[in-house]
Formats: sequence, structure tokens, C-alpha cells
Amino acid sequence: MDIQFISHASVIIKSGGIKLWTDPWITGKAFNNSWSLLGSPYYSEEMLHDIDYIWISHEHPDHFNFATLESLPEEFKSRVTVLFQTQNSDRVFCELKNFGFKNFKPLTNRKRVYLSEQLYVYCFQAHFGDSCLGVSNGKELIFDINDAELSASEAKKILGELGGHIDVVLNQFSLAGYHGYMDFDKYLPVYAEEKLQRLLRNHRELKANLTIPFASFVYFSCEDNKYMNSYANSPKKVYDFLQANGVHCLFLSEGDVYRLGDKVNDNKGLEKWEDRFNNIENLDYLKPEIVPIQDIQQKAKDFSDAILDKYPKILVSFLRSMTLYIDDLKLCCNFDLKRRRFDVIDLPKEKADIFVNSQPLHYAFTYSWGFETLAEAARVLIKNNYNKFKLLKNISILYSNEIYLKPRYFFKRRNIRYIFDRLSSGLLQQIVRKSLRKRKIRH
Repeated sequence: MDIQFISHASVIIKSGGIKLWTDPWITGKAFNNSWSLLGSPYYSEEMLHDIDYIWISHEHPDHFNFATLESLPEEFKSRVTVLFQTQNSDRVFCELKNFGFKNFKPLTNRKRVYLSEQLYVYCFQAHFGDSCLGVSNGKELIFDINDAELSASEAKKILGELGGHIDVVLNQFSLAGYHGYMDFDKYLPVYAEEKLQRLLRNHRELKANLTIPFASFVYFSCEDNKYMNSYANSPKKVYDFLQANGVHCLFLSEGDVYRLGDKVNDNKGLEKWEDRFNNIENLDYLKPEIVPIQDIQQKAKDFSDAILDKYPKILVSFLRSMTLYIDDLKLCCNFDLKRRRFDVIDLPKEKADIFVNSQPLHYAFTYSWGFETLAEAARVLIKNNYNKFKLLKNISILYSNEIYLKPRYFFKRRNIRYIFDRLSSGLLQQIVRKSLRKRKIRH
């Protein structure tokens, strides 16, 4: 089996006569133009000729990249088969149909799906929306964790279902967003260290021979989120940490191929990536456009209408109002979702709960995934009443995943089946574990 690195979280896995391309991202930016690729993706139309499958791990735009998928040749889109986790709706496959893709294969959680007589894939769903992929030819096994957060018990389940041994783990190694605490210089180093510890735990708990760090080859590329780059785990830091703990790791640069079983004699990719990370300060940064307050107010009302239609009043009542200071407009505002109001108020800046620029705020109200994007893009800071924002973001994540809680939406057969399947396979434990981990870091 071969692994060829394309970009960020995108690799081509080859086994026998089958080629599978994961999370294609070769053009454009991600998260409301807030993340940019480091380096140039390895890509040519010729490489598409013998690719049989695309796998999309989840719906974040650095993995499900609209610009890339839409730009691919029509002949390729009509021939290739797209693999994606089974969910409570077909929204991903419907979007791909709009882009011109014709062939789809849903992957059931924790089941082997054979792509040929020898080669199978195994999808493991994590939290809301994330998924991992095992790829095996019966003798060798690659496990792509990408952004997922796996516990020791989940690693044990995976090993038990895949034969007790993994050759190569592909895993994220640096920051991929921020929860927004105002004192970021206190918390971001802790989050970065936690990423390193997770790399180490995953390698050991999955009993891997080799870890290939990836899914972090980006930089935060707006003027209002560039502070994040100072806290990123550099490739050299990752390599030294893993080596010190007895973990074999390999950094691949664009176009590099690793054949399973080969000895890792050099780490030329490490040097290339380290140079790029060291040069991040000199790259281009986007200055956010200014959006008029009237446009934000209209989108806030539309967003409120949508949430109130899909979620019970008792849940919405816990949101209450929150105050925001819009930095580039120099305005303090009050957002009350229950009353569908977004009003400019006379309040000193230092009294506000949330600090944000107008364009990312407008984006948050415009798209169902917008408030999650605020956090992933690290373009919001929260000074007070963090739990209000957290609840709003969590409801918006449910909304984006089309999990609506009013009875007329919730009690649909497919929705109930999906939620039951996810709960029975550990969703509640995943949510609790993630919440406890965040609370531990916070306190």
C-alpha cells in the first residue's frame, strides 16, 4: 500500500489496482476565507485518470472543499465514486450532485465495506459530524484519524474490529480553531500541548508502527485571526516530541510517496514544512470587509426565525440576550434571539460580552454553519457569559447537521434511526468526554 501526500488532510491511498483520494483541497480558502493552505498542492488532471474513489471525512471546508470539488473535470465527476458516512439526511450527496458527481456509497458506522475482493474501508464516526477511515488490503492497515478525537476505549474498539494492529496513523498535529476565551495567551499554549499529547496517545492506543502528522498545513490568514499562528505546533516541535517519546513519525511534502513497510531513512518533508512555518508572518493576510449594521440586523432576524421554527421555546429561552462589540463598526449591540432583535445600544466597549468584526458576524448569521465557523476561524473573542455563546454555537451545530428538536421535525424515522445508532455507538460518551476536557483546560 502507498500513501501519496497532496495537501493538508488530502492523500491518495493506493492498494492493488484501487486508488482512493481523501478530503480533496487544491484551491481556495476555508472557513469564510480565514484559513489558507501552506505550500502548493500536488495536483494535475493526469493524476485523476486512475482514481476510483473520493472519501470525505466530514463537512468542514478544509475537508469538504466546495471550490475544489466543483472545479474537478466533468468526466472525472461522472466516473469516480464518493464515500461518506451515513447520516440523518443526504445533504452532502445532494450538494455533490449539484457539483456534477454521479456515484455515491454511504459508509455505515463501524462496518467494513469492500471496494474490491481484498480492499476494504471502515468508517468510525466521532462526535457530531467527524469520521475516521480505516483502509486495509487484509495484510496492511492505514487509519486516517484527521480531526477526530478518540478515547482509549474507542481505540480499543477500533483495534478489536480491525484485527488488533495498525501500520500507519494519519493524524492532525496543531491548532484547528479556538473556543474564544479572551485571555488566549493563557489557553492556546495548553491547547497546542494537548494536540501533542493526543498524537502520542492515539499512536500508542492504536498500536501503530508509524504516525504521519497532517491536517494542519494551513495558516490563519485574516488580520483578526493571525494571532493564532504564534501558538501553532511547528513540524520540528512535533517531530522532536514524538521522537522523545519513542514514536516513529514521518512528514510528507506535496507529491511524496510512502510505501508501507519501507524504512524511514530521512525526513526531508520535515525540513520543507519547518521552513514554511517559520515564514508564516511574511505571508498574505486578508483585511475583513466592513458590513453595514442594517445587513447584520436583517441576517440576525432571519437566523432567529429559523432557530425558533426548529427548536422548542424552552431551549431557546436559555439563550437569553448577549452583548456584542463590533470592532470595525465601533458599535455595541444586543442580540436577543427569542425576541428576534439585534439592536444598537449605548454601552461602553469594555462592558460587552463578545468581540467580533462585522463580516464574520454577518457570515455567522447567514449560514447554518456560521457560528461554528466563527470558532474554527478563531475570529471571535468572548469576555463574559461564555456559556451563552457556547449554547448558541451548539444549537447552530445541531441546525447545520439538520437535527431539529421540535417534535414535528425530530420524530422522523430516519432522524430517530440515526440518533439511536449514534447513541448506541458512543455519541453521548464522546460529547461528555469532550465537554469535560474543555472544562479541565478552562479551569
